[in-house]
This record gives sequence, structure tokens and C-alpha cells, in this order.
Amino acid sequence: MDYGFAPGGTPQDGRARTLFTLRANTKLVSVKKMVTVRGFANHLRTAALVTRPIDDALLGAHANSEGWIFIPMFPGQKGGTNFETLEDTVIGFTTGDAITHSVHFKGCNIGKVPAYLTKFKEALGDHVNVTAPKHFHGLWELKSYGTWEYMAYEFVLRRKKAFAKRSDLITDFDAEGFPTSTDPPCRRQTGASGCRRKSPRRQNSASPANSA
Repeated sequence: MDYGFAPGGTPQDGRARTLFTLRANTKLVSVKKMVTVRGFANHLRTAALVTRPIDDALLGAHANSEGWIFIPMFPGQKGGTNFETLEDTVIGFTTGDAITHSVHFKGCNIGKVPAYLTKFKEALGDHVNVTAPKHFHGLWELKSYGTWEYMAYEFVLRRKKAFAKRSDLITDFDAEGFPTSTDPPCRRQTGASGCRRKSPRRQNSASPANSA
């Protein structure tokens, strides 16, 4: 049996809870006042209603490619969880146990930061497999039919000053060579010729998650 946990208060967190509730062979863990990863791990180890050994654990929360997940690791934590927070977190495991399950994080882009996933794995005791999306992670809900999980491209430019006008934004996006579903590989990524430049748009993506 897999167990899912998404304690946040945003609509996306609510959709994650619905996803875990509807997902086959999965139980949603929703306990009043339990909002941390450490609390979730302790629940899986000790709660009478948990079937052990568990299969996989699912965590749902917002995240980004800058190395943040927005779920606290331990009680009293202030704000989200970055690399430094993970260095202060050790949940642990029993020495000699085989690695038999994975922790699948459901949140945007954090899979783009392999060093963060490695540290996250260490914080969990360095004895589980960890996966996370390398793209925008979306959930779409239609109550009559269910909840759909998908990934999509998320194109981002980072700069200190705001763009003066829209045309400057488009010029910089085009210069980055972001791929679209109809473009051939760009010279920027592969050295190939014939790259067509278009204004960026978000496309559904089936690219795999990253893992540690």
C-alpha cells in the first residue's frame, strides 16, 4: 500500500489530496495538526492503521527550481524547506534494512536541482529512492470524472530589472531558444541547424522525473 501526504492549504494541495484519495492502492494520510514530513514518517512507522512494510510514500506540495519545497520538515520550522533546512533534518532508518520503497515528491521543477534531491534523500535517512518532476507539475480536477496529473514546460527568465516593454520580453525569450512542440532541436541545445524562433508557449510534457 502507498501512502500520500499533502498538508498544505492551497487549492493545489487540495487537488493533491484528492489525487491520493482516488489513486489505486493508495491511502491519504490526513491527521489534524500533522503538517510536517517528520510527522508523516513517524505516522508511517507507528500508526496502527498503517500496513507495514509500506510500498511508496507520496508527498504533495509547491516547489521551485531554486531549491525550495513548501512543506515543513519538522515542528517549529519557519518558512519553506531549502538546502540549509535539510542539513538540520535527519529522520533516519533502521540499520541493515534493505531499500524497498521510494518517496515520490509531487511539486514543480524541484527535480531540476539534483543536489537538492540528494540532500533530501539524506534527510530522510539516505535509505530510500527519491523522485521529483523536472517540469511544471500540474493537477486538473473534474469532479465527475477524476483528477489528472501532468507535467508541462515552464519557461523562465531571471533578471534584476523589470522589462520596459513586452517586445523586450519576447526578444529575450526568443534569444534563449526555448523549445516548442513544433520546433526542431535548436543550435543552442544540440548544435543542429534550422532552428525556428517562435514566441514561447507552454506545452504538455511527458518528460520523466529526476531521481536520487
